[in-house]
Amino acid sequence: MGAGLQVRDELSQSFFWLRQFEMRVRGVDGGARWYTSSELEARIQYSWFEAAVAGSPTLCISNLRFFSTVAGQGFIEALADWFSSAHHALEAEVLVIEHPGGAALCEWLAASAFERSGASGGLAHSWYFKRTPVRIEAPMAAKPPQEALTGIWLGLEGFVGKSNANDAYEEEETQVASKAALGGSNRDAIMSALRNSKGPADGFVVAKAAKVSPLQATRAMEKMVAEGLLVKKDTLDGFNDPSATFEAMPPP
Repeated sequence: MGAGLQVRDELSQSFFWLRQFEMRVRGVDGGARWYTSSELEARIQYSWFEAAVAGSPTLCISNLRFFSTVAGQGFIEALADWFSSAHHALEAEVLVIEHPGGAALCEWLAASAFERSGASGGLAHSWYFKRTPVRIEAPMAAKPPQEALTGIWLGLEGFVGKSNANDAYEEEETQVASKAALGGSNRDAIMSALRNSKGPADGFVVAKAAKVSPLQATRAMEKMVAEGLLVKKDTLDGFNDPSATFEAMPPP
């Protein structure tokens, strides 16, 4: 797999996980979890109180570590563009990378669309990127009442070790970590998930039901289109874009 496709695959999987995470923690209770894949690991927390963008729903990324220099740099370079696009249904308006460690990561962030925040001349700083919110039809989560805006992080406080990662998000993290080739059982699961959707569905919807990554789902469905088993419902390239939509052919 080329470096560019590898980065797109990692972005697709991580944003799929982020959407599931946000749906559970975006209310006043908040929350934090570890995200781990074959390329990176990081602690993710949802917040309304990041100083540079207070009041905006924010995904805060800390303890970010890449396992490959090439993949890490490509991920950072593409992260802001992906977050600004319609590749996801996140309600979060800001990404924050907190107190990055390592000179290489700081250099990548300095050359990206992220802005530096923190006290002038201070050693502890973070980087943030704010996008223009994308309107979606899903109901918006209510913001916490004004009296709740205390400047304290929502959700879990302190360090959450990797031993706590296998909780309610075990399904998503297992899916993200899996890089196995798409076998017959996965192909059958993808077809079954699409038929059960009772209409057109994109890679994100099919992936969750079939327990594969969104790109694995759309790539498999693109091949099934060529075999005459499915119908393509848009012009998106399912080999690179998990937003591509497909529909199962009616049984003979």
